[in-house]
Amino acid sequence: MKKFIVDRFEEEYAVLEREEGGTVDVPKSELPEVKKGDVLTYENGVYTVDCEETQKRKELIKEKMRKLFEKK
Repeated sequence: MKKFIVDRFEEEYAVLEREEGGTVDVPKSELPEVKKGDVLTYENGVYTVDCEETQKRKELIKEKMRKLFEKK
């Protein structure tokens, strides 16, 4: 199973960040309904949104932003 993060959309493609680095362009028609930042798994030719990993990633980013902008 491979994991990807939705980086952005360009016309009819979604640009996905690979877990091991780099990006891949995938036609939107091959993906479920996704948003920027969603974590996807790819297994047996099917992309699926990993809701649990997506939420963990959002919380991690939120915490980093809080620490970054926290007044000292």
